[in-house]
Amino acid sequence: MTKQIFTLIATTFITISCFSQFDKNYTTELESFQDISKPSPNSPLSQYLIKTLGVKYLNRIKFSDKQKANRQTIRLRFNIYDNNKIGNFRINTGNIELNKKIIEIFKKYPIEKLGLNHTNSLGVCSVQLFSRSNKKTIINASTIAVCDIIPVFENCTSVKSHSNLSSCFYEELKNHIIKNFSLSIFNEKQRKKMKNLKFVLSFSIDNQGKIYNIFEEEFKFKSYMNNPSGFRNSKIINEELHRIIKLLDKVAKPAMRNGKPIFYNYDTFYSFTLK
Repeated sequence: MTKQIFTLIATTFITISCFSQFDKNYTTELESFQDISKPSPNSPLSQYLIKTLGVKYLNRIKFSDKQKANRQTIRLRFNIYDNNKIGNFRINTGNIELNKKIIEIFKKYPIEKLGLNHTNSLGVCSVQLFSRSNKKTIINASTIAVCDIIPVFENCTSVKSHSNLSSCFYEELKNHIIKNFSLSIFNEKQRKKMKNLKFVLSFSIDNQGKIYNIFEEEFKFKSYMNNPSGFRNSKIINEELHRIIKLLDKVAKPAMRNGKPIFYNYDTFYSFTLK
């Protein structure tokens, strides 16, 4: 086997699509989310938004095509830190000023009312705030926040924050690829011409931590893949990556949604320099 060393070009991986997780009992992630979060115009968060934001701003909200596909709902995503503080807010109403106003209002809402505390610091939490039906936008906020935690490799079990857990996951997978990728899949002429190795990697992890659907059509969110590099994996690269990921077999802990093990889909673009 030809010996090789890989050097990662970027300090972090370029994520093509956000991970999506759900229980297999649900057809879509949205069904899982709404079953847990229980959005309602009468929820405490809805009543808080009606009082502090009011309905006059609702006509400024613009739903994207993706939001329309998700039955026209808008969520606010954020992280929780050890001191029970919340931050790293993300929301897209189609209006930058409105995004800022909503975030400032939400910062003052007691997260305890959403069932949250510092124990959720490993995940990304989200709440639904608005929905649209019959061409009308309404405040329809979650009763319970939904917090998603990505799968955990054995060497990452002691990590205490979401950002560090994500970095650890990527680092472990990167190291596994470097350790096991064999340049012998390419002939000598190909190796001499090759400076960079780029590929898209996709697989799923079930609620027991078992890895499956490696480059399979059953990959649940394959249609969401957006490959900005404009290339496709060759057959020999796909076969080699399939072999490498199968060596992992499973992770130490599966993905979690509000404390319950669920399914997880991984879809990312990698770029390595070959030396």
